[in-house]
Amino acid sequence: YETRESSNPIKWTMTDDTITIGGYLCKTANAEVHGKKWIVRYAEDIPSTAGPWKLGGLPGLILLAEDADGIHSFCAEDMNYVTTPIFYEHNAITIKTSEKELIKQRNKIFGNRLYAKNPLYYIDRNTMYKNADEVICEMEGKYFSLINGIIEKDKAHKYQPLELK
Repeated sequence: YETRESSNPIKWTMTDDTITIGGYLCKTANAEVHGKKWIVRYAEDIPSTAGPWKLGGLPGLILLAEDADGIHSFCAEDMNYVTTPIFYEHNAITIKTSEKELIKQRNKIFGNRLYAKNPLYYIDRNTMYKNADEVICEMEGKYFSLINGIIEKDKAHKYQPLELK
């Protein structure tokens, strides 16, 4: 799927809290993004307005981001300075959709109770997929993940979307 997102700046509220992460003094800010409240720690010593996922726009790189519910968190573990071009690869089967519809569809699939127990419920049952050392296969109407020959099953969880709206 392909969508265009609005580029509205995030309305951050700065606080006086500080913490040191990876040797960098980080300041704290919070905001609501896509219906979730986020608390982030950013380092002004790293001159970048970037951050994980869709978070950014602060006067320093976001090194830690956590949602107020304690469900999602992003934390920088390492940094490398590299120069790499960013490119867009168009695919002939790309489906263009609105941001709102993409979020709605993704939450519908991942939020379906079947997805938690059987993430491949919507994929052709006669198909087997291999990715590195992991093989997804069907046995007795259920899908299992074989990792290095060990069956991983019943890893059901409740989908917790990053974007509520």
